Amino acid sequence: MKNAFKIGLALGFGALLLQGCDIYGKDLLTYTGKQGPADEGDGKWWHTTVDCPEDESGNALQCGPTGNECASEGIPKAEDRPAESDPGAELKPFYFGITRLRVGNVADTLDVEVDPDAWRTIGFDIDGTCTRSRTCTLTADDTPIGEASCATNVVSPADGDNCRDNTVGQLFQIAATQDSLRMFGFNEPRWNCALRTGGLNIISKVSNYNGKANDESVRIDLYSSVGTTDSERFNCGEAADYGTKADWWLEAEWTQTTPWEVARRSIDPTLSEAELEAFDKDLPDAVVADANAYVRNGWVVARLPQDSEIWLNDENATYAAGMRLIIQRGTFAAKLEKDPLLDTWVVSEGTIAGAVKGTDALESFHELGFCDNFCGNHTLFQNYLTTYGDLSSKLGAANPDEPCDSMSLAIAFKGKEAKAIRDDIVDVKPPVKCPVAKHPDAPPHGCVCPEAGSGETECLLPETGGAGGSGAGGSGAGGSGAGGSGGV
Repeated sequence: MKNAFKIGLALGFGALLLQGCDIYGKDLLTYTGKQGPADEGDGKWWHTTVDCPEDESGNALQCGPTGNECASEGIPKAEDRPAESDPGAELKPFYFGITRLRVGNVADTLDVEVDPDAWRTIGFDIDGTCTRSRTCTLTADDTPIGEASCATNVVSPADGDNCRDNTVGQLFQIAATQDSLRMFGFNEPRWNCALRTGGLNIISKVSNYNGKANDESVRIDLYSSVGTTDSERFNCGEAADYGTKADWWLEAEWTQTTPWEVARRSIDPTLSEAELEAFDKDLPDAVVADANAYVRNGWVVARLPQDSEIWLNDENATYAAGMRLIIQRGTFAAKLEKDPLLDTWVVSEGTIAGAVKGTDALESFHELGFCDNFCGNHTLFQNYLTTYGDLSSKLGAANPDEPCDSMSLAIAFKGKEAKAIRDDIVDVKPPVKCPVAKHPDAPPHGCVCPEAGSGETECLLPETGGAGGSGAGGSGAGGSGAGGSGGV
């Protein structure tokens, strides 16, 4: 076992964190929103505009391309459901899995090439507030306008284009450059390769749907999958460096007839045995679900319950590290279309958006094994996650007095019809805080960080007590934990 690990990344990481915040020295101004057009031809009726702000004297300022307003991505809302459904018989429930996802650092291309500005065009305007977006600036001096929608002691991270909220996406752009996170497979190309090979997924069920462009009431259920029932289809790369295999996107993708295993923890635990039996071969209701979703202009829209668990579970994924997120204020939107050749459903475009509490985001990284053993990097990361919030986790209209306890999140995805049946529900391991990292060069738990100002850059295991605990819970001289062993 290695007894040291280089940690000389802290200063560079800290600088990147500050750069990612897009901090401006100008005073911030507020704006008021207004209802947008019903439809712009792409089915996205939720696009809207925001008025220019007023100065302290109440005089209107000029902003945006027209001088009167700025464009806002907006967000589909519960009250946007169609007044009535199109005629059509109810379809049998069907499922789709994700084939491609993006959070903030890759382009919408076949090979998901790196694009550090990708986060700017992913997501919704969740809080109805435009915070220093580069697409909404004052005409006079091109200063980005906007005020945080919640109370914070620091300058909130900037919105993306058209006031999109996606602070986690900015974090992905930053984290992708850090070796200390890349060694966990924390990068979007690796996740997309794992999706393609069938190593992990999020499976969605659509039920009570008439198959038409408009349906005033459908049901959406989301399930965590630990992979297809057969083995992973191809190797995504070597675990030792978590680089991604060249041309992985040319490998054969999972088929629509291959069953996916679904985590039992995704199933509603309140269902009785009789209720479970009533689903026959279909998956029972999920914990993360909306029984009052709708379809408008071909877009299915659902509101996710508070504390929704969205888990890319890597239990059976050899070539990627997963990620478990607890989402507040969640919105799910997906464009449903029929494949003209296969006559099966595809999702040509979709978004899962919401807020992740800083404390929950920190736990997500702890579950990767990124803990105190990463010394200064962990401290910087902890400070960022718990300080630079841009949203309140509470439902309802923006309230400037509520603490910014959360970071905005947006996941863009594509998908296709998939197979999931009740017989393939499986038990999965619960999340573990600070497990042994998959990467062999990750610093062991129990190593001692160098003192500040010492000039040392290594995290050393204690001189006494041998190797120390290396499992979850193991630390210090002679420590032990699940999967670890005591020192000798």
